[in-house]
Amino acid sequence: MTQVKQLHALTNWSVREASIPTDAQEIVDIVGVYDSEPIEVGEFVRLYREWDENDPRSRLVAFESDGIIGTAHVRRRAAMTQGLFFLNLYVRPENCRCGVGSGLLKLGEDFARGHSATHIVAFAHESCPHSRGFAESRGYVLERHIFESVLNISKVDMRGGSQLRTEAEHAGYKIQSLADAGWNEDSKRRLYEIISECDLDEPATQTLGGISYNDFLRDVVNAAWFRPEGVFVAMRGKEWAGVHTIGPLDGSQTADATTDFTGVRRPHRGRNLGKTLKWAGIDYVRKLGRTKVMTHNDSTNRHMLAINDAMGFERRPGMYLMKKALIS
Repeated sequence: MTQVKQLHALTNWSVREASIPTDAQEIVDIVGVYDSEPIEVGEFVRLYREWDENDPRSRLVAFESDGIIGTAHVRRRAAMTQGLFFLNLYVRPENCRCGVGSGLLKLGEDFARGHSATHIVAFAHESCPHSRGFAESRGYVLERHIFESVLNISKVDMRGGSQLRTEAEHAGYKIQSLADAGWNEDSKRRLYEIISECDLDEPATQTLGGISYNDFLRDVVNAAWFRPEGVFVAMRGKEWAGVHTIGPLDGSQTADATTDFTGVRRPHRGRNLGKTLKWAGIDYVRKLGRTKVMTHNDSTNRHMLAINDAMGFERRPGMYLMKKALIS
């Protein structure tokens, strides 16, 4: 049952659980003000409906008589670090600094506490200048900085990628898309296994935890951008040594293609396979007519930053991961 909570006697706005799909368009519109990769309404509804019912989550909306003015999404998934919850908070710019964000934040934290949370990570967008200060004034501290990098394909000399691919093949590696290698249940599982293994060395994963297979299917394989043609694997015999996933991105004003993951298994590192795979992905989206590729970087992931810088990616604003210990 939808519950409406009046937060302050002097306000003319209230908070309730979102009703999906009814509220989906208004929520997406608010999120799109701040997010450089705005989600399509259909994709938003799909992700909402396919959420594992065993994983706690609350999608709150603050509303006035003429519509929704803010939203908060607090949740955790089974594979996340024990006791950790995520929280995203968005308020329409014209409704900022009037208590809406504070009210949504409190209710989100209360929900997390009610489900045995010990810590919560909130995401503060750099595109909203006061969001980090808002979080810090409420007990959150900077955990890490995640930012975007964009590559203008028209300025890239693709001959560098061809040379790397030739060198990889001479070393016994075959670079192949999963559309060519075979896309089936076995390759889905193998893709999940190599991403999960390589992801363990990602700085953010070491802090925040990983992803389950079902969440991988929902968030990656079934995502609007995902194509088997855009999954490139470095194979040595029957072993998958490295992987890169990339796909078309629609609706963004920043880029028209997006990179999701690049990783190489430890025994095969130091051979330029990560860069080789990324070049294969760039060539793929270039042939689709895409002109700019976006990727996300952790400010502490020096190895991947070095690869992206060498390839010509230009850094853009991203978001701060702000962490707070919850006291029951």
